[in-house]
Amino acid sequence: MAPPLTRRGLKVDLSDVCRKEMLADYFQTIERSRFVSLLTVTINDLIIISNKQDQKLADVFEKCSSIELPVGTKRSDFICCAPDVLPYNIKDSKNLIKLDYNCAEINGTGFGAIRTLPLNQFETILNTFRNSASKIKEECEKNGENPLIIVSNSGREGVERVNGEYPISSNSSVMWERLFIVDEYADQISSSTNPCHVDSIDNIAINYYKQIDLAKVNFNNGIFNKDEYKTEIKNAYDNSTISMKKYDNKPMVLLGYTRDIVECCKIEHDLPYLFGRRINGIVNDRTAFSLSKIENKEINYKKVHIMNVNFEEGADKFSTALAREQFHSSTEAKLLPTIARDRGFIYDPCGLDKLYNFQSNEEDLDLISDMNNNDLAAFRMRYFRGITEKDGINGIMKALDDFKNLGMKPLFKPSGTGESKGIIAYKTGESNEDFKQRFCENINNIKKEYGKGAGYPYMVMPILSLAKTIKGELYDLRFVIYKKFNCLGNSTIHTIPLLLRKGPENIAEECMENNDFFPTNLIISVLKTGRPGTDFVVPLCREDSIKQANLTNDQIKTLALEVI
Repeated sequence: MAPPLTRRGLKVDLSDVCRKEMLADYFQTIERSRFVSLLTVTINDLIIISNKQDQKLADVFEKCSSIELPVGTKRSDFICCAPDVLPYNIKDSKNLIKLDYNCAEINGTGFGAIRTLPLNQFETILNTFRNSASKIKEECEKNGENPLIIVSNSGREGVERVNGEYPISSNSSVMWERLFIVDEYADQISSSTNPCHVDSIDNIAINYYKQIDLAKVNFNNGIFNKDEYKTEIKNAYDNSTISMKKYDNKPMVLLGYTRDIVECCKIEHDLPYLFGRRINGIVNDRTAFSLSKIENKEINYKKVHIMNVNFEEGADKFSTALAREQFHSSTEAKLLPTIARDRGFIYDPCGLDKLYNFQSNEEDLDLISDMNNNDLAAFRMRYFRGITEKDGINGIMKALDDFKNLGMKPLFKPSGTGESKGIIAYKTGESNEDFKQRFCENINNIKKEYGKGAGYPYMVMPILSLAKTIKGELYDLRFVIYKKFNCLGNSTIHTIPLLLRKGPENIAEECMENNDFFPTNLIISVLKTGRPGTDFVVPLCREDSIKQANLTNDQIKTLALEVI
């Protein structure tokens, strides 16, 4: 069993196998602090990975990747994100196998395994959260209000409540990592005369949930008609709005799951509200994205501190791909080789600097007229396409045909989901009708689990022939991008390699046989095998790990610049 983890006042008590207490010392004086600890059931503690990172090497990568942010950038405009980079096999013009790289998604402030960071970088990110909290407090004091900050995590999708409560088993094993952020925010917005009220969404919403859950039962049993059901839901929200007023004079930090936050919140006049109280800060890109989609309203990020103003790219993989394609053709991208030279390393992007929005087969013919077969195959592996809700199933099937006609097996990635859920791939030998049926079942499941804030737009890309470790495990690479403040108050962004993430050995063989898809997702690997998470991650800020990933330090430095 891992030893208790202590950082400043935060202690993790591992004495109870079923329910872990995770409370900062000052939480003891905060009302109902115990409810925060009830949001998790187990601790997926990867601090052992952090201890194996090479801090000096991480600091070198931090320095080599430094990019200044524009003066006047808001403190919450960017905190951190964690791009996932896929190494895959292609043949070069000499018919030799080599590795190319694709940045499939960037994740957001809610990325898991934050405790695998080297200590200096972990502290830097927490410091950025602290800075954003102090700005929120400053603005609220000017406006005569007390701040409300929401910190959220993925999980519980598709789980049914019983009488307003969730089963303990539905909680996430990485929720405890969010407590470090809760700690920083509560500490910053508290005062000696007005301590912060730290609580869970579960506790704040318990009566609301009980009332709407009972209303649902009565509706399903024919006791309520549709109008009566709607009236009861409205009454439940009105009652919770009245109950929320008892916290009006307190700064608050609430911890919860995205699915619950979007169920309890509304957007009015471009601002998010929880039971009638204005939300001043949101931590989790997907929470902001899903709330905006479900409410079908935009959030004014100039008036609300969403921790990462690019939250749409953090939750929507098609938006990420479009942004990356746009960056690759920008003036800033053209400066990267010069930046690398001035910092003493060779610029070698390994294909990460190329991405193409493939919209039609006719367009493809115009682009590839003078390429040999290997160069053509490598070029097409960088294709992507977006399918909107307006395109619908016809757009999905057209993408299937277009990719297949070019010899590629398409992979369809939804927006607004987490933990690789909802990703669906074409199977070798599958008929179009069978795929269509599977896709429709899949998107219905997404809607059931995540609501209308997830699904479309889909990002379509080829299934890549993913690289394997020497043990035959499929793997990908996780980087982390974060902001850092200097002594003058200006800020820079930096990138370091974080993890090599592996899949189970037997899965690799199944996938490679037919070039099918299996996500190198930590949670999925743990569930598939029952093995601990540490079996599937390797600290990437180490010379031996970089060699294991078949990369040089110069290539890592280049990839760090490219994913920014």
